[in-house]
Amino acid sequence: MHPHGLTLHAQAPVILSTGYAGRDGRSSRAPLLRPMRIALLACLLAAAANAQRAAEPRPYAIGVVETLGSATLGEDRLLNIHLPPGYGADTTQCHPLIVLLDGSAVEDFLHVVGGLQFASFPWINWMPPSIVVGIANVDRKRDLTFPTTIAGDKAQFPTTGGSAAFMQFLEREVLPFVEREYRVTDHRTLIGQSLGGSSPRSCSSASPTSSPTTSW
Repeated sequence: MHPHGLTLHAQAPVILSTGYAGRDGRSSRAPLLRPMRIALLACLLAAAANAQRAAEPRPYAIGVVETLGSATLGEDRLLNIHLPPGYGADTTQCHPLIVLLDGSAVEDFLHVVGGLQFASFPWINWMPPSIVVGIANVDRKRDLTFPTTIAGDKAQFPTTGGSAAFMQFLEREVLPFVEREYRVTDHRTLIGQSLGGSSPRSCSSASPTSSPTTSW
């Protein structure tokens, strides 16, 4: 009896266990969980074994490839072109144009298109859906450099100095071709990195209609 008239009762704690007590008195879950894991694994294996292909595999395409014969460069050049979702269904809608240097599938084309897709989602709305034209490289040290008088550079990069011809190819052949074959607006963006960023910037500085921007 407690001095204040309260009665205290001692009660042993209740211990819940999903296992059993071993010889040392310790609880073990292994015997219970092991059959459950085996049964779960068997179900997963059975489901995988029963899964069947519902249709024949088909290509997953994010664009088209155009081959453009260049009189300026004297060679064929590949253009990787990404079209916005729904481009084929809406035959009147025009889209901004993004021209991408280093634009082959093993260069910058895939991740630039992926970034554009994210930025143009309606709930993101950073950029409008756009057409991307990636120009695949043939010799970037030729196409994206100016002539040099440095003997060491000429020895190391014997084809250097063709940026002026490449920019003519872009302005006189690529852009007219894209404007003729695809529905683009007057909005143009040229993207390049490293040599692909310095060469177009220098060429565009002489144009009163361009506004080059450098980002690091």
